Amino acid sequence: MLYFQVCSSGLGIPLSLIRLGDCGSEWLANTIGTAGSVGSDVNGAAVLHACAQLMERMAPVIEDNPEGGWEEWAEEAVNNRRINLNVMGHYETDE
Repeated sequence: MLYFQVCSSGLGIPLSLIRLGDCGSEWLANTIGTAGSVGSDVNGAAVLHACAQLMERMAPVIEDNPEGGWEEWAEEAVNNRRINLNVMGHYETDE
């Protein structure tokens, strides 16, 4: 649930629009151990990083139609502007 909330906040959209795909080392390179809250901290920051990339790509679409909604913006981005909405977040801790 934490990552849904982080993503919802990062994109400014309702939780109901968030979908979580498969997770595992075959999908995510260089994962770390998740003892304590480290997994939440690092992975939450990676989700925010991905959201920032996505919002940067979506900015022109949103700017052209500020009254629209997420689904409308995403459809415009993908179908009409050919904007790649696949992003990968990454967070590196300070040593």
